[in-house]
Amino acid sequence: MNPSSLHGFIQSSIRKQQQIVTKLQRFNMTWFPKLAVLLAASLVLFIVFFIWRDSELDAFTDI
Repeated sequence: MNPSSLHGFIQSSIRKQQQIVTKLQRFNMTWFPKLAVLLAASLVLFIVFFIWRDSELDAFTDI
């Protein structure tokens, strides 16, 4: 493997990495806020459900 082909290989791999990074950044810009909101909403619903279920169970044990 001569140095010029090695240099070309390194440059192409760097270019590929930069393309992947820009794609990831674009993906994060569009999807990360939506994903974060979805995650927060599901967490809140989960907590509310558990509190509600616990209070229901407490109501049943009081009888």
